[in-house]
Amino acid sequence: MKLFIGLGNPGQSYEKNRHNFGFTVIDKIAENYSLGGWRDKFRGSICDCIIANKKVMLLKPSNYMNNSGYSTSELINFYKIPLNNVFIFFDDIELSPGKIRVKLGGGHAGHNGIRDIIQKIGGDFWKVRLGIGHPGSKQDVGNYVLGNFSNSDQRWVNLIISEVVDNLSLLVNNDINNFMNIISISMNKIELPLSPRDIKHNQEKS
Repeated sequence: MKLFIGLGNPGQSYEKNRHNFGFTVIDKIAENYSLGGWRDKFRGSICDCIIANKKVMLLKPSNYMNNSGYSTSELINFYKIPLNNVFIFFDDIELSPGKIRVKLGGGHAGHNGIRDIIQKIGGDFWKVRLGIGHPGSKQDVGNYVLGNFSNSDQRWVNLIISEVVDNLSLLVNNDINNFMNIISISMNKIELPLSPRDIKHNQEKS
């Protein structure tokens, strides 16, 4: 069994935040592949899916982002899921908007949800990093990630979610490079926005 986990904060006030990108993707996966509704269990919401003839469980932790590890560790320990069958979807300020990277292992790169999960279970799971861009300065990160995607962001946000959902058969079969390449090719067909940091760098060069 594969486990797909989306990270975010619970509650309607956070629903459209950049920091809830992981929740948004997982919700769309459930919408397309769910065998039934969401169930409250393991300090989160879980849902069963079949993707490419394989069983996949979805999880959205109900704790706030900084405590994502509690729900994650309880479910993984109960089902004894190997960490290399675990894929965690989350927003990443170090990637430009519309970019995606999938990597096994590695550190948390300052993401508090990933930090907590690594503390609870170790880091040998798949990280599905969804780029949202960097606000340009460290002190602006909190407000930026807890801010909503703008109306102009919706085109690329909707496209990358659609591409992820349409190509999940590659992910569940561990064809990681093709998964990333296909999505990258599709995203490059539209004009992606620059992050505030990228804009600042361009202004400094000119």
